[in-house]
Amino acid sequence: MGRWAWGSGGFDFDLDGVPEILVTCGMVSSDFGQGGGGPDLESFFWRQVVAKAPAAGRTSDEYENGWNALNQLIRQDYGWHGAERNVFYVRRNGHYQDWSGISGLDFADDSRAFAVTDFDGDGHPDLLLKSRLGPQIRALRNDSSGGKPSVGISLIGTKSNRDGIGARVEVNGSTQWLTAGSGFLSQHTKTLYFGLMGRERADTKIAWPSGAVQEIPELEPGFTYRITEGSPVTVREAFRVRAGFATLPVSGMNRPEPGDSWLLEPIPTPDPRKGPGFLILYAGSQPPSPATIPIDAIDLNREPERTAATYSLLRRYIFEYRSGLELPLTMLIDNSSKVRKVYAGVPAVEKMRSDLQQLSAATGSNPGTNPALPFRGRYYSAPHRNYFKLGAAFYWAGYPEHALPYLHEVIRAKPDNWKAFLAIGRIQQESGKFADALASFKSAIAIKPDNVAAYVNASEALAAMKDAPGAKAIVHEAIRISPESPEAANQLGMLYASDGENDQARKQFQQAIAARPNYSGAINNLGVLYAKIGQKKDAIGAFQYGIKVAPDDEMLYLNLGRVYGMTGDRGAARDVLERLLAQKPGSTVATKALAELDSR
Repeated sequence: MGRWAWGSGGFDFDLDGVPEILVTCGMVSSDFGQGGGGPDLESFFWRQVVAKAPAAGRTSDEYENGWNALNQLIRQDYGWHGAERNVFYVRRNGHYQDWSGISGLDFADDSRAFAVTDFDGDGHPDLLLKSRLGPQIRALRNDSSGGKPSVGISLIGTKSNRDGIGARVEVNGSTQWLTAGSGFLSQHTKTLYFGLMGRERADTKIAWPSGAVQEIPELEPGFTYRITEGSPVTVREAFRVRAGFATLPVSGMNRPEPGDSWLLEPIPTPDPRKGPGFLILYAGSQPPSPATIPIDAIDLNREPERTAATYSLLRRYIFEYRSGLELPLTMLIDNSSKVRKVYAGVPAVEKMRSDLQQLSAATGSNPGTNPALPFRGRYYSAPHRNYFKLGAAFYWAGYPEHALPYLHEVIRAKPDNWKAFLAIGRIQQESGKFADALASFKSAIAIKPDNVAAYVNASEALAAMKDAPGAKAIVHEAIRISPESPEAANQLGMLYASDGENDQARKQFQQAIAARPNYSGAINNLGVLYAKIGQKKDAIGAFQYGIKVAPDDEMLYLNLGRVYGMTGDRGAARDVLERLLAQKPGSTVATKALAELDSR
């Protein structure tokens, strides 16, 4: 049993001629190994990463998304098969037994690698253990040999490789091989240590990689012997006298503590803030506000919920460790509404004044300086943030307007990023700014002329602006580029339907569904069209099919219920809405629709 193993190996720590086995275990502990028992991602890893692994030579969006989600969750205090103790096995009476606890090696520190070497020079192999959690390095002296005599063998190859890698060394019947590369990111000493197996002297036999065999009898214990291939001369060095060390408890600091941090790359605030000055978010006690220093202090108890939510998202993405919003949060803002420094608390007035002076120097007379660095230099790889990911975080959290500053940063850094223009256009369109949205979509098209999504979105913007000919023309261009595009066919169907060309609209919706059988938007549009022209049975059939292939789309259930209501079948309408509640327990849409049905 090896648990989630990283490094493993067998070494004769007690010098009895039989190797013990050490396995370093653990992945990523939640709650920083403090026994808090936070959420664990082991099941997620096997279901959403390993199970999505693509066949050889192929790519897989699901596989990449699984890894991305896993890595993001780990930054938010989730665990991943952590809090596992190292395993140590000792052979007794012909069987290996678990001696992990009594050996003292069973640290639950998410261990990764170990290296065996005699760091105190007393002839007994010791251990250096590397773990993810602190203390990240442990130097563990070997006290398991009971004072058994030993010899150390160090090889120098001549016909063989210089280090003698691959040599087989036998001492009094006990055998070890000299190896290079020892588990995960580690290398053990190339000096081999042997007990004498109850004898007074060490008879040594070396089988070199070259094929030569060399025997050296009667080596005295207490020394490391340097043996050169083919040479009868051995050089020896005495072991050091074994010293005593006090056993002291050692602990690591495994909880990240916030610190005052200048940012290498300033980051926009989610809403415009006047600078230069300090922005302090707090709840309760009022922070100091000296008259000589510009401070914008915000009591979140008196602010809309979105203020705390958006700044919590900002705080989560500023640093690699994505902690939540802890108050008070103090930020130094420059004159372009960008965060230049984040503080662990509210700094003293003198510190504020000093940092404002540094900011003024960096943005004024000496703009090439960066307060985050101790001196000017040249970047070989300039620092950069993934602003698209940050913008997406705001968008999917339900704050699309607050995503815009970060998407604009994407374009500032890379003006040919068509995805950013497309995202900006969609946000503008959702907020009713159709002319701005159209301009953004046209920018995306100019960068990527085969971008069908941008054409379809531009058509929707033109339709909202009552330019039906323009909307049709641009969606026809999308169809020319991609004749099988279900989105383009669906949009053209919508345009035909708005003009009363019902037969043409029906054909386009059916074409979109043929291209993507579970396209709930096109299915819903087809059902609505059938209901509009009085073909209620066809409408019912369309919505029933939609619920079968897209069971999570609430609108399909609601529209099916409405059609049943139009036919006077209130019982069937109720059944449909109850099916929606069964599919999505607690659905406010279904609950409201049922209440309206009962009130009639």
